[in-house]
Amino acid sequence: MNSWDRRLAASRNRELLDPAARRRRLRQLGLPDGLHPDDEAAVTALLRLAERREEGFAVTVLGRVVDDPAAANPLAATSGTDRLVRIGIVGHAGAARVLVHDDADDARDPVSGLPGRRWAIARIAEALAEAHDTSVGVYLVDVDRFKAVNDRLGHATGDRVLRRLARLLGDRIRSQDHLAHLGGDDYVVVSPDVEGPAEALTVAERLRSAPEGLDRADPLAALTLSVGVALATHAEAAPDELLGRAETAVHQAKSLGRDRVALYDRTLEAAAARSLDVDSRLRRALEDDAIEVRYQPIVELASGRVAAVEALLRVAGDDGHPLDPRETVAAAEDGGLIRRIEESVLERAARTIRALPDVDEPVVLSMNVSERRLADSRFPLVLARLLHLADLPAEQVRLEIGSTMIEHLPSLPRLVAQLRTLGVGLALDGVESLPDGELVGGEGIDQVKLSRRLVQGVHDDRVRRHLELLVGDLHARGVELVAVGVETDEDLAAIRELGVRYGQGYLWAPPETGRRLAERLVANAAAPL
Repeated sequence: MNSWDRRLAASRNRELLDPAARRRRLRQLGLPDGLHPDDEAAVTALLRLAERREEGFAVTVLGRVVDDPAAANPLAATSGTDRLVRIGIVGHAGAARVLVHDDADDARDPVSGLPGRRWAIARIAEALAEAHDTSVGVYLVDVDRFKAVNDRLGHATGDRVLRRLARLLGDRIRSQDHLAHLGGDDYVVVSPDVEGPAEALTVAERLRSAPEGLDRADPLAALTLSVGVALATHAEAAPDELLGRAETAVHQAKSLGRDRVALYDRTLEAAAARSLDVDSRLRRALEDDAIEVRYQPIVELASGRVAAVEALLRVAGDDGHPLDPRETVAAAEDGGLIRRIEESVLERAARTIRALPDVDEPVVLSMNVSERRLADSRFPLVLARLLHLADLPAEQVRLEIGSTMIEHLPSLPRLVAQLRTLGVGLALDGVESLPDGELVGGEGIDQVKLSRRLVQGVHDDRVRRHLELLVGDLHARGVELVAVGVETDEDLAAIRELGVRYGQGYLWAPPETGRRLAERLVANAAAPL
């Protein structure tokens, strides 16, 4: 009995009692799971023939594979969703081997060259089928702000970045792990035999840090990765469910600020359901024209006049209470609604500003703008059109940019120059440390909003010393300062001593309706705040 016959005979009896034994034997032979029993017999006969041929042997045959990795008895699986694979049998000098070319696996991403979702699901199914004492880890890797690369450098560069990342991720996984490309900027790694959360998080961090340490000229070096991790044993999840859990976890990582790892747990399901609820409410609000705007005054400390108002989005939940603003914006960005919402806020706010009573100086409208809108190279042109339609001078508008965007938006310097040419003011919001000197001051960003955390910590000596240095440097650049979160007379006295020009907070007013704002301006004209 030759070596192939011995390997087959030794396992036949076990397979009747343990279907997983057949899968293991097929893999040992280099054959795909679910190979039809009749085709398996033909292939093994050819292997025996190839092993006997001293002068060399090569033949390719078609084999049927039943896509039923969860079948209780694969030996009986003679129906189902079949696909054809090409099986090459090569023999030389008394040895034989199998080469399998799977047409389903050949559905590879044209950019990265990696197999796709179907292949990944099959690998998860295989790993789960054998995961008894350990877990299967699924890691979904998402490139943060990848759209900015395509917008700024073009799709050809974006494709090179995706190929480069595929190689980097492949270098960071074990030989038994599997890497696939789900499309766009999403990759998945399937890891059998993971001991537990600690090991899974270590692997995830290794994947997340793939772009770190690259040459600064490499476009990938400016990007960060978010990684979602899901773990399960064979009895805990189906393959597509486990992949879905990893997707839920990566959404959590991105919502927490990106460039981090998130491990799936049951609480994330509730968060995902909540996000869907908020998305549904946002869509209904847009359809019903029920988007609301509230206005919080920004007060000039020396005169007490209302110099500007910040327009704040408000959407009522099903219970009538406003949805959490951060939750609302996150859902709008994830659901592709942010453009419509920001344009709706601008339209409503412009009407309110135009209807305000005449005052000595026009009240400036200050609005937050999302990172996704700023990453769109067409944004300045769109904004110019919207301001024209709203009949609102650009000089009466200030856009607030989150302070973290300086690091994450490579196109920001060009965008700042375009917006300043348009005539709008720019504020850097949530500042806690010294911002980039090239963007802030001069012809760049002309206002800085000090974070609520700093302002409310001003009574601590260490925070106050930090604020003194920060305010002094920004004054030297000619930048206007706004202290956000002023709530007490003590807060007001402290920021006045620092030389801050403007304040915003509940000491003067909470976010209020346009009508209440108009009444406040009338009262303020008679007796400044």
